[in-house]
Amino acid sequence: MVSAEEILNTVVGTAESSTISGHRDVSRDASFKRFFSRRTVLAATIKDSIKEFDGMSFDEVVECLVPDSKNPDFVEKLSEEITEFGNKVLLDVIFKCKIGSKIEPIQIVVDLEMQRSYSVGYPIIKRGIYYACQLVARQLKDDDYNKLSPVYSIWISRYHVPKELQNTVTRFRIHAENSDGKEVSKLQEDASLVNVDLIQLSDDYDWNTADTEQVKFLQSIFLDRYSDRVYNPNVEVTENMMNEINDIRTEESQYRKEMDAEKQFGRVEGRAEGSCLKEIQLILNLRDTYTVGRISVLVDVSEDFVESVLRIASTYNTVDVDEIYRKLTE
Repeated sequence: MVSAEEILNTVVGTAESSTISGHRDVSRDASFKRFFSRRTVLAATIKDSIKEFDGMSFDEVVECLVPDSKNPDFVEKLSEEITEFGNKVLLDVIFKCKIGSKIEPIQIVVDLEMQRSYSVGYPIIKRGIYYACQLVARQLKDDDYNKLSPVYSIWISRYHVPKELQNTVTRFRIHAENSDGKEVSKLQEDASLVNVDLIQLSDDYDWNTADTEQVKFLQSIFLDRYSDRVYNPNVEVTENMMNEINDIRTEESQYRKEMDAEKQFGRVEGRAEGSCLKEIQLILNLRDTYTVGRISVLVDVSEDFVESVLRIASTYNTVDVDEIYRKLTE
């Protein structure tokens, strides 16, 4: 049997092996952070997420994004580090929008996060809410709650998204409801401080023109179709931006290699046998109830691993966990 070390060295090289066992945080990519700090790119990415942008044109949204004083093509960033609840958190792209009157504008805080894998061992939405709450808490000065601004935490995932959620956007908002059906619109407005959006993409795409503008734009960037006005109607891509997109694609390619290496590593020696047997048993227990994508999330394994287990079970007409494990590791 080929060793895990040989697989890792073959696929990503000895120097990259530590990224598998160490779970390198690929969301810290400088290329992503630079490209998605551009005001036009941000406007196309977040426009549909921000309630306060309703009815605005693309250009009007761009004008709401506070420009960097040195380069107005980019947004002025806020501090990327938050420690309000004791734990240090580093954000990807954090900035402020100002809407309306220049004297007393409505201010909004936006956090854009790239979380490539949707399946990370915990619900991403909980992390999104945690980040958003910290960004609300960070604003409080002298107990003046009137000055708290709405926060939008927007997360982009491309890999391991359940098939039924791929290329969709799920929005989470605080909802006010009175027990006697009384009008509470003002309370609803005051409560709209924490807002989280999960933009759930896929690593391939069928170019469905009926998808949301957010999905179409982001897929046009990630899958090299940004010159197509059907999917990117607003953002003019310059040569510098093309270089940044190429850098993002290079990082994506490296990430896919690491995923492939981790998959092989896990199938051969990466998982303790007892842990792997439990995962196989869970997959078999869930197969008649859930989709492959949902099983992969529930068991916290890749969809490829789920499909391999189910394929072996079907091919050899077996539910013997030990036999399936042996076939996986042959």
